[in-house]
Amino acid sequence: MKKNIGYLLLLIVLAVAVYFFVFRSRETTLNGKDNAFSVKDTSSINKIFLADMSGRHITLQRTSDKWIMNNTHPVRSDVIQGLLSTIKEIEVKYPVAEIAHNNVVKELSTTAIKVELYDKQNALIKSYYVGGPDPTQSGTYMILPNSDKPYVIYIPGFNGYVTTRYSLDTDVWRDRTIFSFSIPQISSVTVNYTDERRDSSFEINVVRPDSFQIKPLNGKVIGKPVMKEKLFLYLMAYSRVNAEGYKNNEPVKDSLLHTVPFCTITVVDKQGNPHICKCYHKEVSVETMKQFDENGQPVAFDEEHYYASINDAKDFVMIQQFHFGRIFKTYGYFFTPIMSPLKH
Repeated sequence: MKKNIGYLLLLIVLAVAVYFFVFRSRETTLNGKDNAFSVKDTSSINKIFLADMSGRHITLQRTSDKWIMNNTHPVRSDVIQGLLSTIKEIEVKYPVAEIAHNNVVKELSTTAIKVELYDKQNALIKSYYVGGPDPTQSGTYMILPNSDKPYVIYIPGFNGYVTTRYSLDTDVWRDRTIFSFSIPQISSVTVNYTDERRDSSFEINVVRPDSFQIKPLNGKVIGKPVMKEKLFLYLMAYSRVNAEGYKNNEPVKDSLLHTVPFCTITVVDKQGNPHICKCYHKEVSVETMKQFDENGQPVAFDEEHYYASINDAKDFVMIQQFHFGRIFKTYGYFFTPIMSPLKH
């Protein structure tokens, strides 16, 4: 009997030891310094520095009303908010297993993205390295500076990895706004076609926020009253016109820029500054949704996408018919009544 009690006591001691050295040790590690990846108060972050091992780097800086990249370009609000949400919500899923430790550390040492977060006083809040996805693609390898303990980090409720949210592609971060003008900010709008719509080109002058003048550029003046409501709604469309994405490295860029654009849109603001968008047809590709017309003949160009150069080719972008269809209007459009919905 005493012998059995001795064995029982020994088992209890061993169980306590296992709990302390395995479970408590793991808990202590996860709740200690090596778990400090997230920043819960992202409003305290004023600057984000990202860099990789090849020398690429990006600085994202908060200003009074927006974020800017590399002290030059406005940042897309949806992308920066996605990163800030990630910084806030990431948690440790588990430490990397010993069997995979060396391989993960080796991978991090060559491919990781360094992240530095600074406050308004330019003091470092937090720093860590972001690697690639774990084998399940549901977590991300991360490690703190001067640490040899990598972890798999995740966002509770999100099934995926977050590496791409720390992108070093400048085109991912850049705001894609082409035109962003309220009517009181506009002096004039010119839409000049060079295709079959050439005689339908026009210019609108904003006399006052509720007073507009329109004239043809090439065709004849239409001798009937203009639909003022159409002019108003048209000018309102310039409050938000975006590109689908930047294509500054597109192979066709140089050749297209040596051709005549099918349409040139110029917005002159109240300070007299012109904002010019030159639009070019995009060749049909395997990604083009509409390959044939209603007669079964191959279409000449992509009807849903175009290329465009912005402000004397400072940028080359892809644009959508979805956005530009609202401003690809003709002179005659403004003299026809707005269609009323059918009454039942």
